Amino acid sequence: MEMRTAVPESVDPAVRSRLGDDKSAAIARLTEEGKVTRLRRTSDDNKPYTIGFWTANDQVEFRQLIEQLPMYPWMRITMRPLTSHRFDPSRMS
Repeated sequence: MEMRTAVPESVDPAVRSRLGDDKSAAIARLTEEGKVTRLRRTSDDNKPYTIGFWTANDQVEFRQLIEQLPMYPWMRITMRPLTSHRFDPSRMS
């Protein structure tokens, strides 16, 4: 999924900092639970965004997981379900 977060500038800097810490803790917990497998940062026209690989049984579970993130109200999410590829190196061995 692609995740673009834009916390308004009007949010107090201390609150923004706490949101970042809380997001980090939430991602760590979801990683331990096996729900987040990869996060990558990229840039699109100097507007960075995150690409994440998540594990969920369906879109309902995925939405429940994403809603646990403290910055969820300011996130724009694009979900693209993936399936395996026959030439995936992990399947070739």
